[in-house]
Amino acid sequence: MFSVGPALGQRFSRAKRLGPAEVILIGDVPSQPYDTVVLGIGVITLRKTGEVMKACSYCASVEMAMCEMNLDFKVLRTRHFALEKEPWLISLHPQGRPTVPMLWSHGRWIFDTLPILDELMRRFPGNNNMPVHILKENCDARSSTLFRPHGPIIGLAGSVDRSAEEAMQRAALDNALQPFVNILRRSKYLGGNTMSFSDCHFAHQLKPGASLIQHLKGIDIIAERPALSAYFERLALSESYLESRGRRELRMTPNAIMELNYEYCDQAAHWWVEKYGIHIDNL
Repeated sequence: MFSVGPALGQRFSRAKRLGPAEVILIGDVPSQPYDTVVLGIGVITLRKTGEVMKACSYCASVEMAMCEMNLDFKVLRTRHFALEKEPWLISLHPQGRPTVPMLWSHGRWIFDTLPILDELMRRFPGNNNMPVHILKENCDARSSTLFRPHGPIIGLAGSVDRSAEEAMQRAALDNALQPFVNILRRSKYLGGNTMSFSDCHFAHQLKPGASLIQHLKGIDIIAERPALSAYFERLALSESYLESRGRRELRMTPNAIMELNYEYCDQAAHWWVEKYGIHIDNL
């Protein structure tokens, strides 16, 4: 079992964390007190204002769980949409893979989502009320074809309007989303009527992908599906979900947050093109 005191989907206690987590630099990490927890996350810099905004979906899913656990932690930022990562980040990983999220815990770095969750459960057993079931079969929230570089979300976002490719990617997306929709028609969350880490992962993966499609194609794949729309309305009541998404650290009004989403989508789309050579028609 995993996560916190108050039920997920409700507002979590901010007794330990008042406002956003403190941001530190890589050189500051070794001198932190032994019990300090540091979460390494990916961010982007907004072109118009120079502000820094959270951008990594995998990091957001871990941060959401940590917020639900009411943990006091600090944040280390890395460039998310960089073709080449920082040398210090590359050197930290034992296999030279510059990935986030990563967790500093008791004097060592831990990489990848599931080992990080294992460490949090080991260190904070009293905060573990949230199931960490990662859904299997064709509805695996971590390995679904939805979220792969050449999956249907990127495929639909990049397709030519009213083309055969668009129709094909639409059908592939419908097929990939359907198992999730079927579950959410009969239960509040992917694991039942209480949230699990599968929700943290799925929600933070789908939301930016849906924003990208809406930005480039004018198609709202969440609003088209009442079960998904109701699901994200429930998530919008969760302080941990809102805080881990990061938009609200910079803006509060819906229109201003939409502008942040457009900025994110534009940077993400250009990164997909440069990193993976994917064609995006409406860019």
